Amino acid sequence: MVSVIEDWFEPSSASKTADLLAELDKRIESYRHQGDQTLLRTTLKARAMIAASADREPDERESVFKVVPAASLVGNWKSDCRTHCVIVDGDLCVEGVLALNDVNEALCMIILGNLKTRNLECGGWLFVRDDLDCEHLHACSLNDGILAVGGNVSVRTFLEAGTYTHVEGDLRALFLSTVRNEIVVEGQIHSPEFNRRSEPDYLSGWVDPGLLEEIEVDCSNGGIPWNVYPSEAYRRRILAGESPMSVNLQG
Repeated sequence: MVSVIEDWFEPSSASKTADLLAELDKRIESYRHQGDQTLLRTTLKARAMIAASADREPDERESVFKVVPAASLVGNWKSDCRTHCVIVDGDLCVEGVLALNDVNEALCMIILGNLKTRNLECGGWLFVRDDLDCEHLHACSLNDGILAVGGNVSVRTFLEAGTYTHVEGDLRALFLSTVRNEIVVEGQIHSPEFNRRSEPDYLSGWVDPGLLEEIEVDCSNGGIPWNVYPSEAYRRRILAGESPMSVNLQG
């Protein structure tokens, strides 16, 4: 069973909205001063959604933004992908899988604390103020999603498939591959083969071969010669709470 985060939330009062806008305004000025365009864009997007909700009727606000209290959740959870912006007011710990994949890249989730879960599938825009800790991270969007983490990221595997990623702190990953966008790390990188992250041979070296599919790529214009790509089976493996790693690497 998969529970829906938006079905369990606090009504957003006028004072709560004002407090959130004030905090985001401070962060916007800070990111603008630092020249951090990734976090600036994410925060501006969230602020615009929250501000817009204040001008709507109460029954219309639910589809714009919701505030979820800090919590430790049992089981698997997902977003309904209908609420434009979900704000977790504190740490979020999910015992099972957390699925935040929005294929339309319209969903924005802000976690004002740490995020810890077994497996994480994220699309759209996800902002974690502090640290992100999970076993297997699948960052997948059509190509314009953003994952911005203000602290450290610690994972066993990290596969980027259409999500630009920005990490303010350190990155720790046993295996990491990118197939569409880039990963920018401001802190230290603790990943043995980080420099090989965009190589097809490296991807096929650590991922279970049953989760990859061969694709034909025209390299006449100097494109990246990808000949393997994560299939839908990779996504299903993540959502099942299991490891996408090759059997001989698990132990």
